[in-house]
Amino acid sequence: MTKDKSFVNNMDQHSWRHKLRENIWHMRSDAEPDDPAFLITSKAKYELPAQYVRGFLKIRPYCTGHNSLSTIAEMTQTNADDLLVFFNTFSEIDLLYPDSCESLPLDRDGINQSLINIISIWAGELHSVYIANELAREQGLPRGILIGWMTEMYHYVKDFPLALQCAADSAEGELKLLLERYANEELGHEVFVLDTLRNLGVSAEEVASSTPLISTRAIGLLLRELLSDEPSATLLAAALLEAADFDEDNIGMYQQKLAELYNIPLNALTPYFEHQKIDFDLGHQRLLSDNLGLINITELDRLDNLINKLHDLKHAFELQSLEIKAYYGEPRNGRYVQRQAMKFHAI
Repeated sequence: MTKDKSFVNNMDQHSWRHKLRENIWHMRSDAEPDDPAFLITSKAKYELPAQYVRGFLKIRPYCTGHNSLSTIAEMTQTNADDLLVFFNTFSEIDLLYPDSCESLPLDRDGINQSLINIISIWAGELHSVYIANELAREQGLPRGILIGWMTEMYHYVKDFPLALQCAADSAEGELKLLLERYANEELGHEVFVLDTLRNLGVSAEEVASSTPLISTRAIGLLLRELLSDEPSATLLAAALLEAADFDEDNIGMYQQKLAELYNIPLNALTPYFEHQKIDFDLGHQRLLSDNLGLINITELDRLDNLINKLHDLKHAFELQSLEIKAYYGEPRNGRYVQRQAMKFHAI
């Protein structure tokens, strides 16, 4: 990578502010300097040497639009000329945030394609950190985390149709009918998760008296806020959250692995996957692709609000996985399992 003199000469390194478009980096923690690492944007995927990526990740925290190049160089102890190499490269691949968003043209088809692209990327990110995948890795996790995952899924699945109803209540016409149907199709599905918890040795009374983790509550609140503001965002949320496929062979192998790792009945999670199959057969994973025409948001302030709240929702699910592991993973920490609601007479 080399410096583009026209780019450098047009930039006052003391006043120019550096901010980036959405950028996601994948690199093994033990990668050698020349090993491949990857940059994912909404437009493309790039392969870069790990040494380059480590250099960039050192400066990335300061690329917020509030720091000049000289400030970033000083804060990170990086040569300004080396920083110019980074930012020239980012300019070439359209990774720099535009100076004036208001002047950029917005058309409905282009907007919707950008939404599809970023939702696909974020869905992939959620899949990569999904706690269900960690549970099936060779070393496994503490058994309490399996119980915790299902407990939080119970609360989430029970609450989800209520959040969908917020969207339906704010929608009109064809979209309202679609969202009401979606909410009704999801209603009562927590019974499948409850049956799974029973198979894992947790009583219905224990589940009923439990209260969700803060991250699970946050997911429900964020969904309500997003879907009340923009009911059509339900279609994007479905593409982000609903299972993209249902492979019975893979599910069978997954259940076999969990049975071996956690000494549970082979079909303990069958009810949970029955729920997943029902949603898949109903086409919930296709809600966005089948109804893209119902998304008609072209105002920049609404688009900014939409994307920011979808991004928050994505992070809330990532935080949920972390909190499940932190809360349920260590039985000696004295936390109640299941988590109990605080009552007045308990104080």
